[in-house]
Amino acid sequence: MTHKIVPGEGSDTPDIFFIGEAPGEKEEQQGHPFIGYSGDLFRTSLQRVGIDVRQPPKNRINDWAKISKKFGRVPNDIVTHSLVQLYRDIAKRKPKVLVPMGNVGMWALLGHEKIARWRGSVLPATLDQHRIGLVAPFLNSSEMYSVLSEVIKCKVVPTWHPAAVTRQYNLRPVFEKDLAKAKRETTYPELRYPQRQIWLDPDRATAHTLAEKLLASPYIGCDIETPGGK
Repeated sequence: MTHKIVPGEGSDTPDIFFIGEAPGEKEEQQGHPFIGYSGDLFRTSLQRVGIDVRQPPKNRINDWAKISKKFGRVPNDIVTHSLVQLYRDIAKRKPKVLVPMGNVGMWALLGHEKIARWRGSVLPATLDQHRIGLVAPFLNSSEMYSVLSEVIKCKVVPTWHPAAVTRQYNLRPVFEKDLAKAKRETTYPELRYPQRQIWLDPDRATAHTLAEKLLASPYIGCDIETPGGK
């Protein structure tokens, strides 16, 4: 297995910084990220939600690490070096929103795994002691502060990797909704969380008032829990 570096493409000061996982064979041969079938799907989805990576002032895409299939909580040396470069790249370019696509990119920016659980969330980038410890030997003290402080300023919107979408096409609407959310998040710098009220066992009068509000609403969302996967 070769480990050729495939540089990112796009703006030097992007609004959105898309982060993949490992360059595939075609990416390594041609030296460009996200080409081939999954790359075509990715770029088409970007255009469908109004994101054009051909506009240099706006966006940037890259595959950040060539990894082994045994990647887990303890990454290999190649991933560690790539992690350093990823953090440096983010600090240099200061994007508004980071979009890790897949488990590996999400782990790099949030320390989380299980992309299905976290995709579509809007979260602050976080660095735990484990990942800081991995990159610390490669950064001097001043660079440690300047690089890592820029990383944690970013908002993160994780989503599926395009390759996963090509294998499960029913993920595509969700994938594109996440991309649209990332675009929307570039319009303001702060994290905005929805304000919610939770009513548990309301009295009759309160329940009647709530029902009237629901009936007057143009949309109603429901989440029905059932036992045993039924």
